[in-house]
Amino acid sequence: MAVRRETIRIAETTIATEPAASGPQFAIHDGHDGALPPFERALHRIFLGPDGLRPIWRLAAAVALYNLLVFVIEALLATNPAIWAWMRTQSRAVLTPGAVLFSEGIRVVAVVATGDLMRRIENRSLADYGLPLGAAFGKRFWQGAAYGFTLLTVLMASIAGLGGFSLGRVARDATAAIR
Repeated sequence: MAVRRETIRIAETTIATEPAASGPQFAIHDGHDGALPPFERALHRIFLGPDGLRPIWRLAAAVALYNLLVFVIEALLATNPAIWAWMRTQSRAVLTPGAVLFSEGIRVVAVVATGDLMRRIENRSLADYGLPLGAAFGKRFWQGAAYGFTLLTVLMASIAGLGGFSLGRVARDATAAIR
């Protein structure tokens, strides 16, 4: 049986496939007999790891993408005259529920879009990020909800205990409230 060797030439890089017992093996040759120039070797060492792009550069790309999306969303919303007029009436010194929801809503949209774009860039699923769709409201979700509610209750009780928060006094007595 004859051994078949295929060579594909793309630009200055040659990809050779050689048959093996387990299937074809791929070897990449850059035309320099395996030795990269020192500058390219340094770039590979800085940016690339054994699993592709190093995690710190993935994080930097995600942060840059998030900031870009926040800027673009805010700029697009500011072009709407009604939204622009409403934004100008909001005081920067006072946090109002509408202003907080608007601002945080923009950031939530930017985070979700950034996560989706990074997932697509890295060819990963939501489960790889700890968000499996099949278990969206499963056991772990309810454990987290109970844990979060408990910690929020402890936080509010601590703030109230130190005098920083109060629900106020009861406006009616018990008999008036029942009627």
